[in-house]
Amino acid sequence: MSATEPAASNEEFIVVQPGDTCQLIARRVWGPSGNYRKLHELNTLPNNHPALVPGTRLRILPEAEAHLTYVKPEVNTRPPQEPAWKPGRQGEALYRLYQVNTLRDARAEVTLKDSSKLQLRENALVVIYGAAQASSKEEPRKSGRVELVQGDLHMQLAALRGEPLPMETPSARVAAAGQDVYVGVDDKRMSRVAVFDGRAQVAASGAQVEVPGGKGTRVEQGKAPEPPRPLLPAPMWSSSGPREVLLSLGGSPRAHALKWQPVTGAVSYRAVLAKDERLNDVVAEASPSNSATVLEAGALPPGSYYARVQAVDALGLPGMPSSPRKVEIVAVKVERGETQPPDRVTGQGVVKLSVDPALGLPLRVKGKDVGPEVTLLAPGQHTVDMAGAVGTVSAEVLPSVSTELVLKPEAGRFKLEITAQPKEAGAPPIAEGALQVKGLEGSSVSNLVRQNETRWTVDVTPARAGKRLRATVEISVYGEPAGRASAEESAP
Repeated sequence: MSATEPAASNEEFIVVQPGDTCQLIARRVWGPSGNYRKLHELNTLPNNHPALVPGTRLRILPEAEAHLTYVKPEVNTRPPQEPAWKPGRQGEALYRLYQVNTLRDARAEVTLKDSSKLQLRENALVVIYGAAQASSKEEPRKSGRVELVQGDLHMQLAALRGEPLPMETPSARVAAAGQDVYVGVDDKRMSRVAVFDGRAQVAASGAQVEVPGGKGTRVEQGKAPEPPRPLLPAPMWSSSGPREVLLSLGGSPRAHALKWQPVTGAVSYRAVLAKDERLNDVVAEASPSNSATVLEAGALPPGSYYARVQAVDALGLPGMPSSPRKVEIVAVKVERGETQPPDRVTGQGVVKLSVDPALGLPLRVKGKDVGPEVTLLAPGQHTVDMAGAVGTVSAEVLPSVSTELVLKPEAGRFKLEITAQPKEAGAPPIAEGALQVKGLEGSSVSNLVRQNETRWTVDVTPARAGKRLRATVEISVYGEPAGRASAEESAP
């Protein structure tokens, strides 16, 4: 290993031990040929062999130009002069001339050392260049230029940067300043720049244009930048409010579709739904045509999601981004009752529902806030939802039931006679199919017949135990246990 190569351990610092000198550390880190002057340069030490204080941290790698702060699912990195790509790791340090390549369906976030951020979409390739040296220790650290070889990225510059971030593409030079700037390079090496917040200077072939917020430009390779043109306006979400809420009975995944209003002049849209507010951890993405204004998100587990949509014009420039849209899939625990997916629950005598109090989203009954827990006792249909809910939960409290079971022997079998009716005066009769019978302890049942509104009969085949026949049955009404009976007789 030469004295100019990074340490094999890939650690940025080393701790001085008792008896250490710059020469000893250089040989320990970079091998027998290690040059102690490199240690002096990295740590601004004088060249007169200064005494080292044990416990001091010394830098043994140059300061990283950037770090990979998000990786999903397949992102590769490559140091300069290395022939092979390697899988990128979240938190990985990126040094001068490092390359980052997102593969198909992948995303990455690169955070430069001045905290400016680059968000890369799939099939993007960037090269990280070195930083300009600060003139004083008090001056904020600034990042050097970046090259976008292919693909799309969003730039968000650090608030204290104070100067544009230079970027090169195959057809243009871009100096971007602002909180949200898009740069893209297509397969024909044409560059597109759209400024959502801030400004950018775009230069090529001896010409330069100033692109203010709300405008964009294109640069064909070998030509001057096109005059800046207004970006399409931000799409409006079809439903009002800052968020959409879906109730998930029992915590099961819920399918959802995000809809927005058409934008005049759009030929397509870019819609994305992610698990994080920075829209890195994408769970659904689509580029529908101008006639389709919907993102089908599929089945989403309970949790918080964030959405954004942009219109794309005939020149391929993305328009102003929509307002952030939060989607909450709220797990509703069914503590009493029987779930009937996707949004109905029934219970005999009571229905009890609850949500996590930490969400700060109370359940409502018929439009009135109740709290994180709802107990319904009154027979009939109830509508349960919460503020911002796209749909509702239909909760039906079924009347309490009184039952009487009689088992009568009949020539080696038994006949079960059931009398069942609601306890509440004036309540409707038990619904068809709501009463169920099952055999227990080896007994089996068949031929459940409803004789009238309150009476049923069932044939029961008993279990044999020596010279005895024993029948055991249990009935349920509206999914709740409602009675049990046993009888036996001598076997014939």
